[in-house]
Amino acid sequence: MVAGVLQLQILAAIARLGPNAYGKAIQESVETRHDRKLGDGQVYVVLAQLRDRGLIEPIESNVPTGGAPRVPYRLTETGERELQTATIGRSE
Repeated sequence: MVAGVLQLQILAAIARLGPNAYGKAIQESVETRHDRKLGDGQVYVVLAQLRDRGLIEPIESNVPTGGAPRVPYRLTETGERELQTATIGRSE
């Protein structure tokens, strides 16, 4: 199952960001690293697709009182394999 370019960029951002991999941080990472502008909500649509495919999962976190909820994500084993396979494919 091959992921699209934006999906792979988001998987890579999640891997880079670690426990800080929540929506806005992922969006900023992809925009900066790949010099592309993402539309409002675009990251959240892709995050839902990746979650539905079992490539990422939310991390339980403490939500600050009164603050907007931040849901950090991490790669699943399947997501790590997908990213590794795509990275290996690009280097060949």
